[in-house]
Amino acid sequence: MSVTGADDEGLALRKMLERWDVRVDDVVEDASRPTIVKQRLLGSVQAAMRGTQQLLRLDEEDPRPLDPHVEALVLRSIVRQISRADGVLVSDINKGLLTPNVVRVLIEHAKRQGVPVIIDPRLCEDLSIYRGATALTPNRYEAERATRLRLAHSHSWETASRSIQRELDLDFCLVTLDREGMFLCERSGTCAHLPTKPVEVDDVTGAGDVALSVFGLCLIAGVQGVAAGRIANVAAGLEVGKQGANIISRDELASALVGEDHKPESKVMPLKDLAEQLVRHRDAGQVVSFTHGVFEALYAEDIRMLQSARSRGEVLVVAIADRSDEGRRGTGVLASAMDRARLVAAVEAVDYVTIYQGVALETVVGVVEPNVILKRPVRDSETADFRADVSSSWPQLPERQAREG
Repeated sequence: MSVTGADDEGLALRKMLERWDVRVDDVVEDASRPTIVKQRLLGSVQAAMRGTQQLLRLDEEDPRPLDPHVEALVLRSIVRQISRADGVLVSDINKGLLTPNVVRVLIEHAKRQGVPVIIDPRLCEDLSIYRGATALTPNRYEAERATRLRLAHSHSWETASRSIQRELDLDFCLVTLDREGMFLCERSGTCAHLPTKPVEVDDVTGAGDVALSVFGLCLIAGVQGVAAGRIANVAAGLEVGKQGANIISRDELASALVGEDHKPESKVMPLKDLAEQLVRHRDAGQVVSFTHGVFEALYAEDIRMLQSARSRGEVLVVAIADRSDEGRRGTGVLASAMDRARLVAAVEAVDYVTIYQGVALETVVGVVEPNVILKRPVRDSETADFRADVSSSWPQLPERQAREG
């Protein structure tokens, strides 16, 4: 929902949005103003495009407030569309669209409908225009201007974000702090610094909009505030590593989140939690591979077997028998099940590890519902037990097909 000029640039913008399946029914044309066009002039080292940076930006715009008749069209669109929306994201760069009346109607109508409103505010000293919104995502400089505080350390971050949250009656205030990450304050009293992972900054264009979009989307979807902020922080880090304004894909964000948080220990989970994770993979049509063992040691052939198992599907689950109560095996003491699970989880090819004790392997297989089962080479009694258990359990899962590697 926005306003463009009745010009070639406005038409080009509509066509661009339509190619991405974005509805443009509520993009209003105003013949009295041009469509905003920003031209960025970039410089780089020779012709190799190394060390590229923005040198200058040329803007063509008319930032005066909307004429009353155009504002009335925008207000009608707001009233009509709010009830159909899961949430509203507002990027306010002070170009005339978001008049005090438009912002007030938007927030008040959304609150009556129970629709959250998340706003990236304009640069100004008075943020009262946004009072009653669900969340605000000002950057460091915007927060400094609004609070008259210098945000140079963690104490000032909390003071400023808490001040904005209370004064504007927000559920959340997320202040973006460029290289120092983000700082979140919630109505509940929770405050958290969300540090960023050091990245090579290529271009900051679009980082604020990405933070707004991802944080807002997560809140609207029911994600808790701190978790939503962490996801937005990672997404913004991806954006600044790109040249210009770029789309962050779901797969790209998922991979970055795995790289940020997916330590080997986090792959180890109880069977119940594993079942919930696997529902998501099966719904996505992914092939689940499965293998089992005691893994008192990890041999080269085990690594090759795990890599082979992973190559036959998109997800590899490894079940580890908790036999620590058996005491000595061979010449040494059998390591704890958790230590063995951590060892297996450290293998890149492994996606999930679960430990089972007191339940038959048949039960584990029934929960995992693998498409592919790989059996380890016979080295000790664990594999013989595994083959017997799987052969007896598999007929109970006729809808799945097993392939033996």
